[in-house]
Amino acid sequence: HTLEAKLDLPRLQLNKSAINGNKLSFTGALEQADESLGVAVQMPAFELNNKIFQSAEISADFDLKQSDRALLAKFVTPLNLNIETQQLQLSDITAKLTLAHPKLSAPLAAKLAGNMTSDFTEQEVKTSFTAKIDDSEITGNLGVKSFRHPSYTFDIGANTLDLDKYLHADWSKQLH
Repeated sequence: HTLEAKLDLPRLQLNKSAINGNKLSFTGALEQADESLGVAVQMPAFELNNKIFQSAEISADFDLKQSDRALLAKFVTPLNLNIETQQLQLSDITAKLTLAHPKLSAPLAAKLAGNMTSDFTEQEVKTSFTAKIDDSEITGNLGVKSFRHPSYTFDIGANTLDLDKYLHADWSKQLH
């Protein structure tokens, strides 16, 4: 197993009422056998003031690989975390995802837009999204309530989704 991590924070300003910083970046990598995970998180600027942590933009890149499977993802969103009320808002998420898998005829690419709110006191997470895969548009709402004994809610719709276009012709024979 190999684990690497690096945190870079060139400027951090502390005063009585606020903490400000810029160019926060974190990179990490975990490798074991035929699996790897790479993570890169960046915030051009951030502020903690009156128990509210904010960043106009946080970006996160993920690179997961396992033998012949891979997931590449990039997320960008503003971040607002109220420490006192324990509420997190990701108000304008944009994402690009690429998935490679042996049962897919080619790598699958998707674009996603949405938002997420979390209330840690109430143990609740809600998200809504719109995803685009070629000509398919998928919209949905997802929720989780009670983190110890979670109950999940979802409402997902698609205008069209041609799975035969993405899966190998013999994929159903491989299920047996």
